[in-house]
Amino acid sequence: MATVEWMDGFDHYAKPSGTIFTASDMRYKWSAANDTNSAIAVGAAAARLPGGQGVSLPSACMIRKNNLPNGSQATRCFCFAFYMVGSPISCTFMTVEDTTTEQLSLRLDSAGHLIVSRQGTTLATSTNTLTIATWYWIEFKATINNATGSFEVRVNGSATGWIPQQTNQNTRATGNNSANGFALGNAGNTPGFFFDDVVVADDFVGQGQIVTLRPQAAGNYQQWTPNYGTNFGSVEDWVFDGDNSFVQSSTSGQIDTHVFDDLPMSSGAIVAIQHVLMARQDTGAQRSIRPKQRSGGSDYNGATVNLGTGYQAYLEVKNTNPATGSAYTISDVNAAEFGYELVS
Repeated sequence: MATVEWMDGFDHYAKPSGTIFTASDMRYKWSAANDTNSAIAVGAAAARLPGGQGVSLPSACMIRKNNLPNGSQATRCFCFAFYMVGSPISCTFMTVEDTTTEQLSLRLDSAGHLIVSRQGTTLATSTNTLTIATWYWIEFKATINNATGSFEVRVNGSATGWIPQQTNQNTRATGNNSANGFALGNAGNTPGFFFDDVVVADDFVGQGQIVTLRPQAAGNYQQWTPNYGTNFGSVEDWVFDGDNSFVQSSTSGQIDTHVFDDLPMSSGAIVAIQHVLMARQDTGAQRSIRPKQRSGGSDYNGATVNLGTGYQAYLEVKNTNPATGSAYTISDVNAAEFGYELVS
């Protein structure tokens, strides 16, 4: 099974009705966003599946993620749901990057063919074409190397008619035989795109869905202090609201755990979960926190991170359940409590 490094389902950025917002709002998880006239929007209208949300990137809009958690890597697989709003034109819609420098890109031509290119040099073109107003699950696996590079593009789980594996390719445009980030959309003219369920992994993950779960009841530990109401009620926001509702602690070792929503499906495999903590520290000595999972009466710690003075999304992916050492099951997730601990 693939090992997931990072993901975003866009379900926690805006209210269900869809909110047009400034590009800076995405920088809690993304490194940068090029936005024209606040045109980037998150909402149900851009969602791949009912009940979720996606991101709309109109012409000349893009989002970028630099410095992925595993740093510079030669091989990664970039997986995402993709939808063309308008008729295709010749343009780039996804770029594998070394910082902000393109190594490889996925492009469209005016007929809807997929093209893998290296800074404008075409390396492969699909036989099949994409059509407008249709959701596709695209997986782009690439190894960056100036002599032994490789790539493969699967659409809806198949490479047939798309771009089967190509080996012994020059996939390095410049710099290192590696990449540490990617971008979606394009800073130039495009027909406009929707993206949803973005996953970065070391291999193909197969078709799936990212579901955002929120606290809905008190768990075993309720030791932090809410600014009003209950602990879980202060952190269950649909969209992050800064200092409007929060919990706080200055006592090392204090923990909050919460009962979360159940997953909306009753069958299927879980590739990974991702802890998302929106946190900051007040002025004073350096503070550190870590995510917490409680399963079967035992506590399991995530990695400790130092807080900054401004809010940031602290993310940690878990590819296996620390309580079992195996992949999570639906019942594992539904039965667990999740939260956070002030380490120091």
